[in-house]
Amino acid sequence: MNGSRAVVFALLCCLALASGVAVHAQTEGESTMSVTGDNGTAEYLAPSPSAVDRSESSTATLDVAGAVGGNAMELQTTYQRVNFQRAYRNAESDTERRMVLRNAAEWYSERTDRLERRQRTAIRQYGNGAIDSQELFRTLAAVDRGATAMESNVGWFENNADDLGMSSVQTQLNTDRVRLLTLQGPLGGALESAFKGERTFVVHTEVSGNATVLSTVDPDATGGQTYVREAHDPSARSIGVPDTYDGDLSPALDRVETLYPWVTDNGSPTVDFLGPDRARLYRFEYDHPHGTLRTYLDGGSENIVTEIQRIDPEAVPTDTVETVDGDLLLRVNTTRAGGPFGVTVLNETSGEPVPAAVEINGRQVGGTDGERVWTVGPRGTVTVNATHDGRSLSVTTTLE
Repeated sequence: MNGSRAVVFALLCCLALASGVAVHAQTEGESTMSVTGDNGTAEYLAPSPSAVDRSESSTATLDVAGAVGGNAMELQTTYQRVNFQRAYRNAESDTERRMVLRNAAEWYSERTDRLERRQRTAIRQYGNGAIDSQELFRTLAAVDRGATAMESNVGWFENNADDLGMSSVQTQLNTDRVRLLTLQGPLGGALESAFKGERTFVVHTEVSGNATVLSTVDPDATGGQTYVREAHDPSARSIGVPDTYDGDLSPALDRVETLYPWVTDNGSPTVDFLGPDRARLYRFEYDHPHGTLRTYLDGGSENIVTEIQRIDPEAVPTDTVETVDGDLLLRVNTTRAGGPFGVTVLNETSGEPVPAAVEINGRQVGGTDGERVWTVGPRGTVTVNATHDGRSLSVTTTLE
């Protein structure tokens, strides 16, 4: 064994616990959130209004610390992966290769634990007012970046553990890969682009315990606007609990049909399952008339852990609130707190839209540019102010 190889191998050996492969503590999923529904549109995972610890809309913007934090997380993960792979390839026997894989599995498990703790701590701190939204965004984006980097390469170690007949190591790696999957979401990358100064956008955030809901309205590739919402409820996750459905997609689909009746009545699913028996998730993806749904059902708790929705706000049913001043009409289209919220200013005589600057609860959300501007509705009392050619209109409504 040459000198540099010996140093790397010794370093990796130091990472292992005396007992070798870690055994995850059994956890039973008891949900903080539940799936609820509006009439005539997709159901969604959310806390009850009384259980919301904090709810606000804030702007994700340039943040050097946030950008650097995400890069550092990915670099650490890449560095450690390369070291493990080098040690594995340089190993001279299956015994040495097994040692490397045990150490890698232990490292991935410990790092996944650390990511989960970091995310939950930030969510609790945000919920009790100890940190602001920007600090929460930094943590969520860094966790997303780290989880994505780890989840994308852990399969290499799984495959080699399988080749060497290391079933317990393979199971542990597979379990952690599924845990990492639920730490990711579409808004993680969007937040990073905001930190780099590439864009600025408003995020509506709600937390309940260690559960989060993030939503925004994003310009899409066709020049339209897409409402994007991700909800994550780690309390619903079960580890070490047998899969209720035993890998059978049919009863799992029955459960999802019960939770999402409108979606399942109006779309056809793509279904698969992920992870070993005692850490299994069932992934369902639907295209429906208003957009798309991806949802992850925990096989042990039978509850939804993670949900991602993309909705065309122009397609969803809304309630309308209006006010008129002379020849100007301000129209507000509402859904629910945290849902799509549209503002239009029209010439009341001709019915044609006119450009106007829009504020919601004193916060600027952009201009209508002669079209409807969509954002996310805040919880509680909402005051909309629109200004066109020096003239202002205002309307107030309440969202629950």
